[in-house]
Amino acid sequence: MHLESLLTTLRNRVPFSTMTAILKLSGFSLSQGADKTVERIVKEVGEGKKDYTSEIEKLKQQYHDHLLVSEKAIRFFPVDKERITKLTNLITKNEIKNSDFLALYPIPLSEKQLSKTEYKISLVDLVESEQSLSLVYCSSRFIEQRG
Repeated sequence: MHLESLLTTLRNRVPFSTMTAILKLSGFSLSQGADKTVERIVKEVGEGKKDYTSEIEKLKQQYHDHLLVSEKAIRFFPVDKERITKLTNLITKNEIKNSDFLALYPIPLSEKQLSKTEYKISLVDLVESEQSLSLVYCSSRFIEQRG
């Protein structure tokens, strides 16, 4: 994933306060405002005076984690382990199929690309850990404005 695309996507998807927290956790310093911060980081990394491999990997992971959780409202339900195991086994059988969304994930499609996609939901990622199982789906949404 290209750094500038990642930063631009982050800029467009999250509030600046959240973006600054993600950048700090990733080891990047900030500038005044989101646009100047993106420009400065791209320039600084592009100059190659320092190896930013670790920071970029942290940023990718932070962005991925934000996509899974972000500012969503989450509700926990009490479920016994046997039922969880059955559900997990069933869910993990879902297959990630090739789609327009998968080609760029986690970067969103452009408006032009979105207008050419089918109106179906596509599974693009399945993230399993000891504590959780997350399925990430993408779809196009269109908003019609009346003027």
